[in-house]
Amino acid sequence: MQTIPGKTASHIPCGYAYLIIGPNGLPLKPVTVYRGSDAVDHFITSIIREKDILAKKLHTITPMHMTTQDLEEFQKATHCNLCKKWLGKDRVRDHDHL
Repeated sequence: MQTIPGKTASHIPCGYAYLIIGPNGLPLKPVTVYRGSDAVDHFITSIIREKDILAKKLHTITPMHMTTQDLEEFQKATHCNLCKKWLGKDRVRDHDHL
């Protein structure tokens, strides 16, 4: 290990916590908390697992159910009601907000 001049202490990770927030601003699940001497390895494994779960959800196509009123409002709209971006000529009902 390299010695750093003036170094007086070492930070050894002993735990972590994270919260995954959904597109509506609410947590998708409770806070994940872990404490242990293997916190770094555990965190990497945990966050990769979360990524895999979220990627699967993002790539799952589900039908969009629109009422007649929803469809009329979409056809009249010039900008997305969520991100406020211009819908353009090649508009789609659910464009990517990521």
